[in-house]
Amino acid sequence: MQTTIESTLQETTSQAIDELKDILKEYWIENIDKEEICLSNDIDYDGRFHEMIDSSVPIYTHELKSNYFMHEDELEQALEDSGCYGNGDKIENRIAVCHYFYIEQACWSWWHDNYQEIEDAITERRDELLERADAIEQASYNRSIERMPPSPTLSESVAIVSDIVTKHTLDAEQELKDFINNMEI
Repeated sequence: MQTTIESTLQETTSQAIDELKDILKEYWIENIDKEEICLSNDIDYDGRFHEMIDSSVPIYTHELKSNYFMHEDELEQALEDSGCYGNGDKIENRIAVCHYFYIEQACWSWWHDNYQEIEDAITERRDELLERADAIEQASYNRSIERMPPSPTLSESVAIVSDIVTKHTLDAEQELKDFINNMEI
């Protein structure tokens, strides 16, 4: 009888990175005014990042052991690189911890390799949209001034200008959210 061992480590790690991408998009959309995002301070402030890593670690002993059998060196290196030491009560616990740190380090590596490019694309798009919104606001303001009654009250003037700025800023903000949401990262 022949037994086949399959590794799910790369697939599991890829899924974790895809989840990180979704978390990044979601966070950026929720915090649209933020110009820079830190994985530790922003994304993981509420524990989302580590919760995602934890849920990515396989739960079946066979899967853990199969991955460990095929990737022992990489998994042990991830544990060593983490600075976390101790063997735990059972070998399965140690293997699960190795998986955790391997996936975590892969996510950090993806972040360091890709974040700046993503941030630059979003910043560039934000600047384009805000520039366009400013031009539209200025044109709308000029048209409103032309149509304004001869002696508007201060509150009428403020209301007109406020409506112009708010509408176009919100439009630009929504376009940026849509851009981020549809981004291929």
